[in-house]
Amino acid sequence: MANKIIIFNILVFVLIIKINLSFKYPINNKLVDADLTDITAVEISTKSEFDNYVKNNEYVISIFHADWCGHCKRFLPVFDEASKYKSINIKWKFLKIPCTKYPSICNSFSIDGYPTIKTFKNSNEIKVSPPRELETFLEFLLKVSNSPLVNIESNNKNKFYEDYGTFSPIVEYNPKENKLFECINKLANGAFLTDYYFGLNKINDKSEKIIFNFDNDTVVFNWNGNCDDADIFLRNNIYPLVSNVNIGLMRQMYRNKKTLFLVFYYSNNEKMNKFIHKSFKNISKDNRNLVFGYSHFNTNKDLSNYFKINLTKESEIQILIYDFDKEIRYLHPTVLDSNIINEKDIESEIRNLLKNFDNLPFTSGSKFKDFMRKIGLADLGESAVILIFVFVLLVLIIFLFVMLFCCDSDEVSEEAAKDKNIILNYKTDEKVKKD
Repeated sequence: MANKIIIFNILVFVLIIKINLSFKYPINNKLVDADLTDITAVEISTKSEFDNYVKNNEYVISIFHADWCGHCKRFLPVFDEASKYKSINIKWKFLKIPCTKYPSICNSFSIDGYPTIKTFKNSNEIKVSPPRELETFLEFLLKVSNSPLVNIESNNKNKFYEDYGTFSPIVEYNPKENKLFECINKLANGAFLTDYYFGLNKINDKSEKIIFNFDNDTVVFNWNGNCDDADIFLRNNIYPLVSNVNIGLMRQMYRNKKTLFLVFYYSNNEKMNKFIHKSFKNISKDNRNLVFGYSHFNTNKDLSNYFKINLTKESEIQILIYDFDKEIRYLHPTVLDSNIINEKDIESEIRNLLKNFDNLPFTSGSKFKDFMRKIGLADLGESAVILIFVFVLLVLIIFLFVMLFCCDSDEVSEEAAKDKNIILNYKTDEKVKKD
């Protein structure tokens, strides 16, 4: 009986894992309308057929996949699901090219990795790899097919921030001058097509600006007539001033090859909470080439364990710098204690690190890409991963409970059988004696 229950639990465990690996990222209803159609993705067998779709449609997204590819099997349901949304498929054509079935078309594109996703706008290929989770994939499609330039009506900046978030920049430009507008139009439809929506605010004077309002922390670029400088400013402000770092943000930094300046501390360390929201933000304004973040050691254990952070007291702080391009890291040699050193000393320590940044002894760290694969986050959304861990933990608890219960039952049964045999043998012996 116990063996059957064990086998049953193993089968349930495998079934739950299978269900969760095919988990679909929940849709944000504000992102797209709820009207769905059948799957509109089309299977393509020849290059001429593919070229016709690209030529005759404004927006085309295609996936080159193989039957044996695990990443393809995980992304194809997302690709099909996205093709159902009316607000998406009214503009987009979804093409699927099975390379194991039609190798010639894939060879003509020199496809050497799966899945390969090619995106086209007005027959021009967009050299940006889309995200693999459904919600962010849909957002990518909407961003590419909508204009990234949004006119701010009646100078209503708050409405723009409500609709597009405070990480999107506002451009104050003089339509008579037109140079800043031309620059932003070029960048918005090119290098930053999938990063930002740009709010356009017309002004009548020559003090043209690009403004970020990171939750009321304003960062300004005063237009100097140089579009390259505007490009650099925008690249350095893809991220907010100081972020609560999680796996999703780390994935984004990995894609953009950024360098992270990270502070670990306990969430209930009020001194550090004040420091992060005041001094740390001021430091970050002067160093926008880096991404500044914090992580709570006592709640974000995955991140703490990955970077091998060990804090023993609630007042302790650990500083880490991680380069996502070279995948190297610098770990501060000493753990700081906010009860011993004051806020100004902590700020001074950080500024000294930044001043001598190029001379810091960076060491090879664990490869972030391998870490993502190891914990199953390479292609899954964060919600999917959380559900997987919860289900696995639940199944393990049930499994252990059943095992303990069954073992106890078996032991009781065996003891009962022994007692019964002893009684029977005793009665038999007594009967023999009487006879």
